[in-house]
Amino acid sequence: MRFTKAWYKDTTPKGKIVYRPILDVYINEIGGWNKYDFIVDSGADISLMPEYIAEEIGLDWEKGQKIEMRGISQKEECFVEGRIHEIDIRIPDINLEIQIPVCFAKGNTPFLLGREGFFDYFRITFEKEKLRTVFELIEE
Repeated sequence: MRFTKAWYKDTTPKGKIVYRPILDVYINEIGGWNKYDFIVDSGADISLMPEYIAEEIGLDWEKGQKIEMRGISQKEECFVEGRIHEIDIRIPDINLEIQIPVCFAKGNTPFLLGREGFFDYFRITFEKEKLRTVFELIEE
C-alpha cells in the first residue's frame, strides 16, 4: 500500500517561504482520537511531542523512560529533559493503527515523526523537486 503527501507551505518569522514534509496523524487521547500535523524527520532518532500532550493521552509523564535530548548544541545548558512512552497512532490515509515510541519533552518542542518505530513500517521517499513525500507500507 502506498500514498503521497504534499509538503506544507510555511513562512519563517523572517518571511522566508519553506516547505515541510507533514503527515496527519491521529492520537488516541482521553475522549477520542485527535489529529496532529507531524513533520516527517529522517534525522530524528525518535518521534517527539511536547510534554503536555502526555497528560492529554492519559500518560504519567514521570513514569516514562528518562532521556536527555541533545540537538545541534552539545552545551549542557541546551539539553532538554524528556520521557519515552509507547503510544498508539493512526495514519488516516491508509487507516493503519500502529504503536511507536515517542519522547515527550519539556518546553516548546515540535511534533516530529522520527526513525525509531515509525520508519519500521514504511519505506519513505522525500521528493523535494515535487514537494511531496511518498509512503510505502512495508509488507511482512
